[in-house]
Amino acid sequence: AGIPYDIHGSRGIIIFFANPHMNHKILRCDTNLRLIQFASQLIGASVAVHEPLREAELMKSVRPVQNWRRLRTKIIAFIRF
Repeated sequence: AGIPYDIHGSRGIIIFFANPHMNHKILRCDTNLRLIQFASQLIGASVAVHEPLREAELMKSVRPVQNWRRLRTKIIAFIRF
């Protein structure tokens, strides 16, 4: 079964494979279908959060450099006056 997900613009399809010898009535029961749909949303959410986490790490790595630049400017201004 292929279940699409769309989490804040991150889109994809989660593909679930089943045993071909399994009873189709059991696979298509409401409980199993809901489980597959919710599982695909959870998997999609974990994929969608990857990009914001990467951006946050990049922002964290830039922040100390920016802080040192501001501190350096303040120290130089303090020494000159």
